[in-house]
Amino acid sequence: CPKKNKGVAIIPHPFRKSGHGIEYIEGLPVDAVETHNSKGLSVRYNKKAIKEANRLRLPQVGGSDAHIAELVGQCYTLVDAPENTKEEILKAILYGKTEAQGELSPASDILTEYSRAMLRKIKNIFNTD
Repeated sequence: CPKKNKGVAIIPHPFRKSGHGIEYIEGLPVDAVETHNSKGLSVRYNKKAIKEANRLRLPQVGGSDAHIAELVGQCYTLVDAPENTKEEILKAILYGKTEAQGELSPASDILTEYSRAMLRKIKNIFNTD
């Protein structure tokens, strides 16, 4: 539990269909919402997350959700913290001193990543070791 361990609970890509989004935010015990996620084929899921985070007055963060080097840094979070320490960064997120930034990764890169992941899953199914 993030609260028990003095962490920050952030819901990732809540509305992204291809990323196991849960389709809602309201009523969840979260501190912030990922509103900029680069691993989607449409910005509509990010726009919906932005709208809901604004409506619920929740801090917003961004993330590339990268599993391959080519996708790192497409979306990110600007943090307004007095010091570059874990404690100050977590406080800044909790107090909404963040700004989610970035763009969707190129569709070709996303599809390549999905293809690689699917091939790994298929290989694991047929692996008899």
